[in-house]
Amino acid sequence: MISALSPSSGVAGETVTVTGQDFFSADGRIVVRFGGVVVPTRCPDQSTCVVTVPAAVVAGAPPPAVAVTLTTDAGMSNALAFRYG
Repeated sequence: MISALSPSSGVAGETVTVTGQDFFSADGRIVVRFGGVVVPTRCPDQSTCVVTVPAAVVAGAPPPAVAVTLTTDAGMSNALAFRYG
């Protein structure tokens, strides 16, 4: 479960810390997505992952917000909004 994004808004290339609980995957694979785009992810412990905000995937202006999710072998988390800008 994701409880917070810090910061919860920003621009492509920025680092965001995802916090929550149960960020454990028996197969070692933890995937974070911004609006469906898989992003580089580093998880130093079971409650924190550090990710890099991707470029917006729609042509033109970035969307005002995208859903951020985290997936492990146990399934997909809840979604929190990240705002571009």
